[in-house]
Amino acid sequence: MSYQVIVIGCGGIGSYVLEMLPQVMACLNLDLANEASRNTVLASEGLEGYVSNLFSCLKLVDGDSFTGHNALRQAGTTGSKVALQMEKIRRKDAFSTWLNTTCLVGYEAYVTPENIKDIILGHEQYGATPVIFLCVDNHRTRYEVSRFMEDWGSPCLLINGGNGKITGNVTIYQRDYGDAYDPPLYKVYPEVTEDADRRPDEIHCDEVHVSNDQTAIINNMIATVMLNMFRKYVMVGGSAKAFNQKLRQKGKDGQTLYQRKNEVIIDLENNTMMTLSHAKDLDNRRVPVTEVADVPENAKFN
Repeated sequence: MSYQVIVIGCGGIGSYVLEMLPQVMACLNLDLANEASRNTVLASEGLEGYVSNLFSCLKLVDGDSFTGHNALRQAGTTGSKVALQMEKIRRKDAFSTWLNTTCLVGYEAYVTPENIKDIILGHEQYGATPVIFLCVDNHRTRYEVSRFMEDWGSPCLLINGGNGKITGNVTIYQRDYGDAYDPPLYKVYPEVTEDADRRPDEIHCDEVHVSNDQTAIINNMIATVMLNMFRKYVMVGGSAKAFNQKLRQKGKDGQTLYQRKNEVIIDLENNTMMTLSHAKDLDNRRVPVTEVADVPENAKFN
């Protein structure tokens, strides 16, 4: 199996995802190689031997530029966020040496209904499964990407990261051919709708307000959880068992029980992290947003 990795949003969360993503991808290639190939490549520090590259393409998508206040919570410096991150990735040995057959593509644009197909399926000729890191801060984009992946109907993994100043969450949407294992984002979060807000491309620069509603700590933690979701998925070849978590109790026959966990909630105030299980037929759109803002009492978590 091969994958194309797409990072939508290279700012608050996305910049930290991209700090470690090349290393994670390179290590996955080695972890899934046979022992002889792995040892040869490791001995030569990637310069000799051959390990099959699982990743046909890495795409970066963002229409924004890095400005002074971004330095409070993002990894970067002044200029185009995509151009900055692409230059940093090219300088990493983890990419230039260990992933030298992975193409690097940058879209200095926001995702819109007009370009989403080209961005996500533009390298479909590789037969590669899309893995999308959704690192945006507006619900309209979340809704449109979520609906596109749902309607497309082919294998994919969508990893969504969201955050406040001291809290955050990572939610996945995985599907195989015609079969989704998780509810789409807009059914988990009723505030994610097509008219919840405007996409960044619809907002005039005079309307953009500087805020301090994120911290580098929470952005980095969310990025780390997102990368681990990605690692788990690739390590099992994209199968549904990637997100099965062993339960403490056993079945009546003594067999170990597993439950699918498709959301992680992080709370820095209480130094906690917990996993949630959302049934694939969940639809919170019937529930007022205020009632699902906090973890429901009947939520399943460890």
